Amino acid sequence: MNTNKEIELIIEKYNKAYIKVYGFSEPIYYQNKKYIVFMMHTSYMAGASTRIIIMEKIKSKWIMTHEGSNPNIINCVIKTSCNRRLAIWRNLA
Repeated sequence: MNTNKEIELIIEKYNKAYIKVYGFSEPIYYQNKKYIVFMMHTSYMAGASTRIIIMEKIKSKWIMTHEGSNPNIINCVIKTSCNRRLAIWRNLA
């Protein structure tokens, strides 16, 4: 529980009230390790958020292709066609 005293102690120690804590799930690889899927959880003093991250290995580098906040909704974050990426995602599942 966050009480006023706990928040005051954090502000006093770190000189700010906004501190992020990150957590990552175990990665799941698809199609001979060409794609990776994992969840990233971010906690704040005032709440939290969970995101699903999908990355593709392109020229030996992992590039984020999708980021979603709900398993039923995946948003494109790259320049290529969203339909192509969603088709790839559906084939992975």
